[in-house]
Amino acid sequence: MSARKRVLALMLLACVAPAIAADQRPPVDKVAEARRIGAYYQHRYGFNGEIVLAHGDAILSDETYGLAHIELPVALTPGMRFAIGSFTKQFTAAAILWLQDHGKLRVTDRIAGFLPKPLPATWANITIEQLLVHSSGIPDDVLMDDYPQFRIDPHSPEELIRAVQDKPLKFAPGSRYDYTNIEYVILGAIVEKAGGESWAEFIKGHFLNPLHLQDTGIGGTPQVIERHVSGYVTSHGALTKAVTADPSVLGAAGSMYSTGADLARWVAALQGGKVLHAATLKAMDTPRIETAGYGAFIETLSGAPVIGHGGDLPGFHTQVYFFPGSGDTVVVLSNISRSRPLESPGTYGVTNELLELEADPNGIRPSTGRVASVERASLDALGGTYAMEGSSTSLGITTDGDGLVLATPGQPPVHLKPETKDKFYAAEQNMEVEFGEGTMTLYNYTYEQRTVWARSKAAPGP
Repeated sequence: MSARKRVLALMLLACVAPAIAADQRPPVDKVAEARRIGAYYQHRYGFNGEIVLAHGDAILSDETYGLAHIELPVALTPGMRFAIGSFTKQFTAAAILWLQDHGKLRVTDRIAGFLPKPLPATWANITIEQLLVHSSGIPDDVLMDDYPQFRIDPHSPEELIRAVQDKPLKFAPGSRYDYTNIEYVILGAIVEKAGGESWAEFIKGHFLNPLHLQDTGIGGTPQVIERHVSGYVTSHGALTKAVTADPSVLGAAGSMYSTGADLARWVAALQGGKVLHAATLKAMDTPRIETAGYGAFIETLSGAPVIGHGGDLPGFHTQVYFFPGSGDTVVVLSNISRSRPLESPGTYGVTNELLELEADPNGIRPSTGRVASVERASLDALGGTYAMEGSSTSLGITTDGDGLVLATPGQPPVHLKPETKDKFYAAEQNMEVEFGEGTMTLYNYTYEQRTVWARSKAAPGP
């Protein structure tokens, strides 16, 4: 399991919608629109997976696209179970916070009091909170470098911790953010010490069983799981079965499976106060370093908060977002990824449009094919040559009819259609472009890339 990049910021930065008075907007059927978005990305980009929309604990829509087992073939249907990778971390964070609510620990406690000795002296002042928000400085590189040999055989959390504990810290604990998996493996060991039972039994006994999350479990893909979904990896046009890992290697950082509906129910229970005390939930949903809360990332979308976490494994991709203002939850699951990086065809585009749909149901999105009316002078003002620090490539922007053209040396031109006067989508690619004061930001949803380019030369005047 590789340390996934946080795509929440990538998506939300591209989701700034213009304010329009509510009485100017005709009502939009968000369920029907979400189904249209899913179908669009399936047919155009090969999206294969599940989309769930929920309001509170009510499932508004549960739609599947494509196949659960491509070689058989077996169609995906609601209720099939996906490996959810790093979304497991939200359950682990909730376990830590439940233990705090019940007096078993405090997030300010030092981790040394819960782990087998000896431990490195550099770990002496690391706190549980620093593990929760990925600021401990403990390196993940040993696990990642050795992952091919680690993933076949079972390993206890203690073995995984020993594999990294003699490595130097990457930075002083608490000084900066760096996403790792080993931090949540360690949190799983702390749950076991403070909770008096295995991490898996704690999750089942305190969360899954009481909340009736019958399609959610621990174990991952190596064991036989009813209604499971197979994961696939595509590389250079070829599709292969994803190589699975022993669940113990993923552990408290990524070994769970679930369905779209169960994940929405989990979010409803968690955010509805059925899992944690109110003050603890507020602390969980508060960013501590950058956008990281406890097992969640907190961003702002059109002035409103959105709380999310994702998960990537070879063959699987998960995105779950909760909107506190509306009480809505969006879940996107896929069982196809690319080998490196762990991209999922169409998934980022689908998720981005669903976030935009939540922010501005009437807004123009790439799949709508609609075009905003922008004055020619405004388009001309965006023209010029753009460069990125550290890159020898320059990009050109010119006006073409009612939109723009993006020119990259040696590549076909990309036609950009306006969503607003500052934001455009590519007619031919899964990409959006946003202009700022002398800058151009490209959001490539195929490759999970966000790049910022500065204008180095303005377009010549008319």
